[in-house]
Amino acid sequence: MTDRELVKWRAERRRAEKEAREAGPKKEIIELLEKMSIRFFRLQSGDILGRAGGRGKWRVKGNKAGTPDFLCMFNWDDFPPPKGVFYHQGRVILWIECKSPSGKQSKEQVEFQKDAESRGETYLLARSAQEVDHWILTNGDYVNR
Repeated sequence: MTDRELVKWRAERRRAEKEAREAGPKKEIIELLEKMSIRFFRLQSGDILGRAGGRGKWRVKGNKAGTPDFLCMFNWDDFPPPKGVFYHQGRVILWIECKSPSGKQSKEQVEFQKDAESRGETYLLARSAQEVDHWILTNGDYVNR
């Protein structure tokens, strides 16, 4: 293996290990949101590359770098919502970024968070499903249960 190949292999391995650490919380958050009947969208950032039967290459364009992992929307039954909770046409909008316990936001993720919060949107940096559950329970009883 050449030095260049070794550097590339190490970078790919670090990326795969990071994804594996964050996969656990994401799966638990998906289960929690489904149990609470909260409509959510799992967002992917970056491009996904592949091959079709070994013949041609394909590319799926993902969201802009820094986009959070989840966009959640749920009905708002009480008016007005708690201070700091963004809602639109009676629906609460919540961005969730998942990180492992030692994970840090990228520069793009920090920029997205600042932009979302400057618009009055709600952004949650979650390291576990318990943090998401706690946020929902402490910000009002507006979840479709």
